[in-house]
Parts: sequence; C-alpha cells; structure tokens
Amino acid sequence: MINKKNIKDLILIQSRYRSIIEELKRLNKRSFFLKECLVLMSSNLTYLNNKKFYNNLDIDFNILFEELQTIKIKIDELPDKISFRILKDINLSDLSYQIYEINMLIIKYMNHICPSNLFICLDLLIGNERVANNISNNDLLKLDLLDIIFRPVSLWDSYFHKEEIEYIKTTQIKKTSKNILESLFENKSNNVSSIIIGEDSLPGFLKNLNEIVISEKKNKNEKKNHYNYIDVLTIFDNNIDKIKITTTHNIDSLFEENYGITVYFRINDRLIVVQGVINDDILDINKKNYLIIQKLNEIKKYINYEIITVPKGFKNKFIDTLSIKDILVNNPGQIGTLLKQKYNEYKQLKGKFLMALINEFLLASKNRKMNILIILLLGTETDNKLAYLLYDILKMKDKKDVSTDIYNSLHYKHKLYLNNSKELLEKEEKEILTISSSDISYERRINLLNANEDIKSKAIEKLKSLKNNFQGDSKAQSWLDGLLKIPFGINKENNIMNFKSDFIEKLGINVYSYNQINNYITNNEVDNKLIQEWTNYNNERKEYLINVRTKLDEAVHGHTEAKTQLERIFAQWINGESKGAILGLLGPPGTGKTSLVKNGLSKCLLDNNKTPRPFIFLPIGGSVNGSTLVGHNYTYVASTWGRIADSLMTSECMNPIIFIDEVDKISNTEQGKEIVSILTHLTDSTQNDNFEDKYFAGVPLDLSKALIVFSFNDISLIDPILRDRITTIEVKAYTIEEKVKIIQDYMLPEIVKDIGFSKDELIFTPEIIEFLINVYTNEAGVRKIKEKIVEIVRDINLKLIHTNEFLIPYKITKEYIEKLFENKPKMRIKKIGSKPEIGLVNGLYATTTGVGGLTIIQVMKYPSDKMLELSLTGQQGDVMKESCEYAKRIAYNLLSKEEQDQILKDTTDKKHFGIHIHTPEAATKKDGPSAGAAMTLAIYSVLTGKKVNNEVALTGEIDLCKNVTAIGGVYAKLSGAKKAGIKKALIPKENLEDLEILRKEGNSPEDKNFKVYTIETIEDVLKHCLV
Repeated sequence: MINKKNIKDLILIQSRYRSIIEELKRLNKRSFFLKECLVLMSSNLTYLNNKKFYNNLDIDFNILFEELQTIKIKIDELPDKISFRILKDINLSDLSYQIYEINMLIIKYMNHICPSNLFICLDLLIGNERVANNISNNDLLKLDLLDIIFRPVSLWDSYFHKEEIEYIKTTQIKKTSKNILESLFENKSNNVSSIIIGEDSLPGFLKNLNEIVISEKKNKNEKKNHYNYIDVLTIFDNNIDKIKITTTHNIDSLFEENYGITVYFRINDRLIVVQGVINDDILDINKKNYLIIQKLNEIKKYINYEIITVPKGFKNKFIDTLSIKDILVNNPGQIGTLLKQKYNEYKQLKGKFLMALINEFLLASKNRKMNILIILLLGTETDNKLAYLLYDILKMKDKKDVSTDIYNSLHYKHKLYLNNSKELLEKEEKEILTISSSDISYERRINLLNANEDIKSKAIEKLKSLKNNFQGDSKAQSWLDGLLKIPFGINKENNIMNFKSDFIEKLGINVYSYNQINNYITNNEVDNKLIQEWTNYNNERKEYLINVRTKLDEAVHGHTEAKTQLERIFAQWINGESKGAILGLLGPPGTGKTSLVKNGLSKCLLDNNKTPRPFIFLPIGGSVNGSTLVGHNYTYVASTWGRIADSLMTSECMNPIIFIDEVDKISNTEQGKEIVSILTHLTDSTQNDNFEDKYFAGVPLDLSKALIVFSFNDISLIDPILRDRITTIEVKAYTIEEKVKIIQDYMLPEIVKDIGFSKDELIFTPEIIEFLINVYTNEAGVRKIKEKIVEIVRDINLKLIHTNEFLIPYKITKEYIEKLFENKPKMRIKKIGSKPEIGLVNGLYATTTGVGGLTIIQVMKYPSDKMLELSLTGQQGDVMKESCEYAKRIAYNLLSKEEQDQILKDTTDKKHFGIHIHTPEAATKKDGPSAGAAMTLAIYSVLTGKKVNNEVALTGEIDLCKNVTAIGGVYAKLSGAKKAGIKKALIPKENLEDLEILRKEGNSPEDKNFKVYTIETIEDVLKHCLV
C-alpha cells in the first residue's frame, strides 16, 4: 500500500530524474556545440593559412594547429553521445566540469584563432539571446550583416581580463585623473556625461585623455590581440551604440589590409573585441544588404556632388570597386578623400616615363606595389594594360611569391580588369608578332607607346627587320631602342596652369577672361564648392607668382627687369594658355644668364609633384654641323639621333626647358646656316609640333609645349628671321655696387667653404673688393673677379699649411694683393690727355661684352695731292670709315665763309693738304656709327685750329643735318669715361630716357666730379668741347 511518504519520495525521484535528463540534454547539446566550434576553428585556420595570414607572426600555423589538437584530445575524451546510461561510468558533475574546461580552453585559444562564425563566438561567450536583448534594432541589422560577411580571427573579452581592468582603474586613473577631475568639477559644468566603469564614475571625455591610458608599445609580432578596457571604451562615442566597426590598424598582411576589420561589442560593462576579415563575395551579393545600400547611396551622392575635380569614368570605377570593408568603416567624406588621393596618384603615375615607372614599381614595398596596380586599374584601357605589364614583370622577377600575395589580396573586380588586360595584350601582340621571351617585349612596349598608329607601324617594321635577320639587325635594334625612349605624349604639368580652362568647363559657360568668370559667379547662382575653388585658385596663383620671384632672386642677384619679364610670361601661362615659349637672354658674359634659367626658371616650373621642369643644356657656339641637333640619316654608317631628340629622352617628357647657349657664335659657313635653319624650324610655332630628327625620319616630335631659351652676347649676329621669333630679355651688365654685393653675399661664402674656411675667418672689405674689380678686372660680369678671389684664398690656405704667418681671422689688404699679383698685369685703363689739344678728341665705346671706355680720335693735316683727302688708320671698319666721310663734309660746312674761302684759295694755289684720322691701339678692330660726332669735332678742330677740352668725352651718331642721334651701351660708355678721368660726358638727347632709367635705379655713375649732359646738334658739341 502506497502511503503519502512513498508518494512524496516518488515525486522527488521523478523530479530528480527529469533534472538529470535535462542536464544530460544540455551537456549533450553543449558537447555537439563545442565539436562544431572546433570544426569551424580548424577550417578557419586552414583558410587563413592559405591566405598567408600568419606569415609575419611568431604565432604561426603549427603553434595554432597544436592548440587545436589539444582541444581535440579533450573533446575525444567525451562520450560520443551523452545519455543516462553513461552515468554508471562517469560522475555527472565531473562530466559537466570536463565540458566547462573544454569551453574555457576554446575561449582561451580564441585569442589567436576563432570559429569562422561570429554568432558561434558570441554564443560561446555570453549567449546570443543576451546579446540580442542588449542592443538596438539598428545594431541588430549590423549583427545580421556581420553574420553573413564577417569571418572572426581573434577575440578579446574584458570579462577574462579583470585583473588588468582593476589595475588600470585603481592605479592609473586615480593617480592621473585626480587633478583633472577636480579642476573640471570646479567649473561646475552641467553637461558632463558619465560612463560607469565598475563602481567608479568618470567623465565621458576621458577617451580623449591619452595620459590616462596605459599605452604599452609592443612589437606587432609578439601579441597582436591585446587591448585595455579604457582604450576599447573610447571607441564608443555615446551610450547608445553597442556595436562599432573599424578597420584593423595593427595589420600583418596585404590580405588583412584589404579585408581586415575589427568589431567592438559593449554588453553592459562587458566589452568584447573581435578582429577578423570580410569574406570573399565575387558576385557582390552582400552589396544588396539594406545597410550597405544605404551607405553606398550616401557615398555616391557625396562623390557626385562634392568631388568635381575627378573624371566621371574614374569615379564610377572607384565606386564599383569599393569593398564591403571600405563602405562599412568609412564615412562619405573619408571615401571622397580616398578618391581624390587615388586620382592625384594616378595623374602622377601617368606623367612617368615607362622605364622610370617600372623601376619605381619593382623597388616599392609590397603594399605600394598593390596600390600602384589598383590605381592604374581604375584608369583607361591603356592604363589597365600597363598595370598588367607591371604585374607580369613582377611575376617573372618574383622569388618570394609576392605577386601571388598581391593578386590574392586584390578586389575581385580588380582581378577581372587585370585578367581582361592580359587577354587583350596577348591578342594584340599576336596580331603584331610572336611574343618575345624577354622581360619586356618590344611588342608590348610598342603597343603601350603613346603615339599614333603611323609611328607604331614604323616601329613594327623595324622590329620585323630585327626578327627576320638571323644574326640580328643592330641598326634596327638601335633605332627601335631610341624610339621607345622618346616620351610621346608625356608633359610635365602644374594644376594651376590648367585650372582656369578646367574650371570654365565645370561651369559649362562660353567665357574666357578672368573678369567674365568673376561676373558670372557674382551674378548667377553657383555651387558653394565651385566658389570656394575659385577663391582658392585666386590665392594660389598669387602665391605661385610670389614663389616665382623668390626662386628667380635665389638664382641670381639683380636683373630686376629681366625677372619682371619672366614673371609676366608666368602670369600669361596662368591666366591664358600654357603653351611653349621661345625666349632669348641677351647680355654680356658672366652676368648669370645660364643660372637664371637653370637655377631660376626651371625651379619656378614645378609639376604636381613639386619637381622642377627638366633642364637641357645645348652649347652650340662654334658648331659647324646641323647633325649635332638633328642627327644623321638612318642609312649612314654609325648614324645616331641628334641632341634635341636626346634631350627629350633624357628629360622623359616632351616639354623640357631646352637652353641653347651662345647662338651668336654659330660659325658663318654653309653648315652654320644649316644650324640656323634648324633653329628657325624649331622656333616656328606653326611647325614645331611636327619637328623631325633625321635619324627618325617620318616620326614627328611635338615640341610645341617645350620652353626653348637662347642666350647670346650680340643680337646683331643673330639671323634676322630667327631673331624675329625670339622674345628677347636683356640681362644687363652688373654695376660696381652689384658686383660687390654678389661677391660678399653669394660668391665669398661658397669659395671659403670649398677651400675649408668659415665666412668670418677671411675678411674682404667692400673697398678691397672694389679695388680688385677696378685694378685687376675689366668685365661686365663676375667670372674674372671670382678667379682672382679663389686665387687669393688658395694662397692663404697654402701659406697656413706651410707657416703660421697669418693670424685668423685674416683681413686681406691692398699690400697683400699687390704682392700676390706683382707678376700679373693690371688692367690698363686708357686715360685722358694732360691738356687740351688741336684735333685730339675723346670718343666713347661699348663692347658686346658689356665694358666701355675711351676711343681716342687723333686728327692732323698732312701734305697731299688732293685737297681734304682722308687717310684712315687704326683698324677702322666700314661703318666707321663712312662716318669719317660725312664727318668731313659736316665739319667743312661748320666753317665760316672766310675759312671756307681760304680752303678754296689754297686749292687754287695748289696748297693741298689731306686729313689723317687715327684711332690708337691699331691692333684692335673698331667699328660703328657712334663716333660720328667725335670725328666731326676732331676734323673741325684741325680745320679751325681750335683746341678741344681734354676732360670732355662724347658719343653719338651724326647725320648730314648735323643732328646727333641715339647710340647704345650708355652705361658701359659712361662708366668707362669716369674710370678714364673724364669730368664731362656728352650723350645724345635721344638717350635721355636711358640715363633717367640709370638714375632711377641708382646705377648712374654721375657724381660731383663727373657730369653728364645731353646734346641734340653738332653746335651743342662745339659749345661744350672747344676751349
């Protein structure tokens, strides 16, 4: 009979049985779950190892494999099926602990390798239901997306790092934040939000206080998955978000750089960090997810409306190849910045010569290599082919399997572009010839040549000749190698030069001038972004021109007018069209013409990489053969291309600065005329886009954008047609003051440094420098004075080595200089006569080298068979001889009637006399019309017997109407006159403007002992000169 007690016991037994059954079911379910975790961890490890994920880590595949083996051994100890009957062999609590131990072991190893499913990881830690109950609907959408696209790799859970958290809270926060918190609460701010960390309450802005966080610098290879509580907490901007997604910062492989993301979870006070990678999605199926569509639409809207400087095709390809990672971890602004960065790099790569790009690619890091390929794959079909060429070269040179690593890390669409380019290249090459086995086949280089089909067909013909010749065709190969070096279509550019035309295109209006654009923006509704661009451009162009002047000033001292003319050309290029230009620098030797171009002009013309425009120096003074410039015909033995084609190859662009020096020294022969003809063609803006080198006959070279600069000392020696095509910029001779400044500020520091002294150890006073200039040199520039100073410094250096007779700092004196140069001639300056004389006149000369002085004119009567017969000596040229002829006639007409009658009477009485005109220094050739007034004065003095003031000098051409007309070289003539001891100089009134410019610039040699007067007629000359 069953009593109540038995019933009660039975109920207890049943209840106990049911609880055991439930526990067994739970343990059985957990056992299967843990086995599933191990399978997913194992497959994940294999996947990551195939992606070379662990190549750069100390924790490699073998270590992780051993960890999984440890878990497997533990799982293998569990019964295959946990049921009631196993309890006879094992205690339930022991079994439960055994499963718990496996669970914790898996969690421990998840620090390095996780199951490949995010939900499994979270379920293992805290249960998916608990996660779902603690996050918002928006975060639930994120979680659902992550479950599809995300593959966890490693995991950090604050729950298992409590000791570290306590250390941070109690040790660091209390020590570091005490004063900060006190000062903050003293401000009595009402808007200080709080976040709870354990039992402590700290202000939410602690995420910005780096000093609170322990920032241990660890080697990335030691322990990758290491975080601290506050670091993770600062990721969350507010108290609402429970899930945050960022890019993985501490990356170890290309694969992780492209696909790696980190997911942060905040479940109450518990923080979980999961590092992982985005799963491959070659069909872009995941881009149909609601969250991705939403973000992608925001990105497209931002790029299409805000990024207007990037072409549409490039934009579309960029958007099309955005990865899920890029979309998830970046906002539209960051994506836009990335797009502009890629496009700017694309323009830089497009401006590189092929071989330079190949070298850069091969020498670049793995990440940079991949970035170059991606950028080129965003470009045109030709750019895609170039990307494959680079990749193919890398494969052939690759010994570390870098190419495979890069290929596996590319977005699947990038891979598609690369594969399509490969097929296209192979197809085109088969149409040309059988593919060569060399690293870069001629076929590919011809195919990638940025030239028209006619040029390519000529290259193919030469290639066929090379291939068909059993022993090879060296001439054809040389021709082909040379052609492939020519940078067809590559021009160095600066955005500021092209901005205006690009901006007008964006506005979509038919205007051109700066003011028209300003008026359009003022009177119409224009996008604020465009207005800001226009404002920035206005500021940038001013800064650019300021930089131009700075660079020119750094290159050479003085030459203000020449620099201003160059600035005007730059301003034209900025505001108008950026075409090529033909410039000519006219000036004496040693005045800095080459430096102005090489160190000034080229450094002003910077490309978008801030690299100076390539500078090519072509000295052709004395050249006797046009082949120097345009090469020889291909058929000639040992023929080659000319210097102009060679300059394009060297500069790797079609718009270098070509500096052609000493054009006025071209030989005056038929061959010299050939050179002039070539230069004339080169400077013709209607023809120089089809310039040809004889060696590359039929291959047009576009030099229309090149900047061609000539230099010459005497413009009269330049062919008139060529001269007409050159924009001449005059580089004037240096004044004494300018020479002193150049020597003190620029030349001396360089010289003393080269010879091993400091600037303060050798003292050259301005007086000593001026003494050297006046006594030992006579030049417009500073070459000779530099030689003298170098000789002085070298002599001091030598004597310091041998003896100690010099005390440093040493002051250079006149006595020292005269002793050093005692065996060297001083400059002989032609001086004035000691007293007024009949027929002795001081004329003035100026040379093309920029120096001037006195031309002494001596006239006397001599017995002759013919009245007033002229006898000329002193190497006078044809123009000067003509001046003497009409000077005689003008002088005769200046005589009084009585004086003229006396000459006629003497003629009748056969008392004939001739006039001998001599210009001393008979070995020196003299010519020019500027001595006309002086000749007339000298002849008049002899005919009248009147003396000429020996302290007066004059210059000026004279006509038959007795007018004194303009001459050149005013500064050189006046400076020379002053040095010779002249006190009064006469120049034509037509040169008053030149004199005023000298006065304005402070370069006129006038002082209280040297006066300059202007004259209009020969009567003015007589008034000033006769005693």
